[in-house]
Amino acid sequence: MAAPGPPAGEPFVSTGPTELRNGLFLAGGPLTIFPGRCRAGVPGAGTIAVIAGATGATVATGTVAAGRLATVRLGPGTYRVNGTFADVRVNGLPMKSSVSVTIPAGHTVRQDLLASVP
Repeated sequence: MAAPGPPAGEPFVSTGPTELRNGLFLAGGPLTIFPGRCRAGVPGAGTIAVIAGATGATVATGTVAAGRLATVRLGPGTYRVNGTFADVRVNGLPMKSSVSVTIPAGHTVRQDLLASVP
């Protein structure tokens, strides 16, 4: 697999500010498509939207630069994170992914988005 994706074992929950850390990762694909990629996985560029589970309201949006993670301060609760990958298209449309995450009070949660490349 050329693009190894995010670190195994997510979500990672640690004591700290009540926030979400999120990256956009590809996983899979033949080595010829992703030459020279680091085996640790590197987040790609794109956009994210954070939707409150209780209300369905969008509470945060942002752009994520390649190689970076987004950091979003949130209140405690359950959220859906929707991501759109900037550099990946399927049938001419940007690849999208989503994940549900619960943020406890007084904790930072890292939960990345993943798109599988055949």
